[in-house]
Amino acid sequence: MKSIETLEIPVIIAHFGGKPNYLKFALKSAANFNNKVVLIGDDTNKDFWQNHWDTTLVEFDKYENFQKCYVEMSDYSKKYEIPVWKRMFVLGKWMKENDHRRIFLVDSDAMTFANYPEEVYPILPNDCIAALMTSTPKNQDNFRWASSPHFSY
Repeated sequence: MKSIETLEIPVIIAHFGGKPNYLKFALKSAANFNNKVVLIGDDTNKDFWQNHWDTTLVEFDKYENFQKCYVEMSDYSKKYEIPVWKRMFVLGKWMKENDHRRIFLVDSDAMTFANYPEEVYPILPNDCIAALMTSTPKNQDNFRWASSPHFSY
């Protein structure tokens, strides 16, 4: 069994460009079950959640370098695609600056009904670096392409 220190693993919801109504539901549902819920966002939603990290003036050198090399190969629009990749770099910087080695990342449009540190963390392998929880539709064993950073719940 893993130690009780897992109770301090934050739940992160990243959303850039506004404060849609569904974001409020995602944040509140996560806060109902988890001790620490952080909204990583920008100046458009800085007043939306008490524990907010505003990325507006933060420099992300790695992300800027990534953008120079990135070739879009999906059918998603750039308006959707770019924030998905930005989220990964922003999250890495937030974790480093806040000295967190473990987090739970939840999409900004997903409601959650679990205490992740107590219910999910104990069942992850000890050497787990990242885990993605998605389901495979019945009778579609080759449907694995749906698991990507686009889906983080």
